[in-house]
Amino acid sequence: MGQTYTSIFAVDDDPILLQVLTAFFAKYDITNVVTANNGIEATKLVVERDDIDLIVSDLHMPGADGIEFLDYLKGIGCRVPLVIVSSADKSAVMAAGVLATAYQLNFVGSLSKPIDFNKLASLLGLL
Repeated sequence: MGQTYTSIFAVDDDPILLQVLTAFFAKYDITNVVTANNGIEATKLVVERDDIDLIVSDLHMPGADGIEFLDYLKGIGCRVPLVIVSSADKSAVMAAGVLATAYQLNFVGSLSKPIDFNKLASLLGLL
């Protein structure tokens, strides 16, 4: 195993995916997974928590979407590693990654849904 994470922040409007992500991280002994169902909730939680060392966020969510969340992260100068997961078409996901990089966020990479968990583990250096 490479990278070590202790606290994950997962943002997605699909409660089943949030449960699956929580179970996935537990497989790697990462049991502190904080979740938010939309970008509005995410903006509130991300400033309340100083222990988050990875953010996994969807793009399309009700309320504030993933792009608005990225904008918020830029505004607070967030440097926490960020992974974008989305069912949007590949060009939209790639554009979000370019935006995250332009915002000088710590963009690790992106994955399309349904998530290939082997790719996620590899991307995060968990293998």
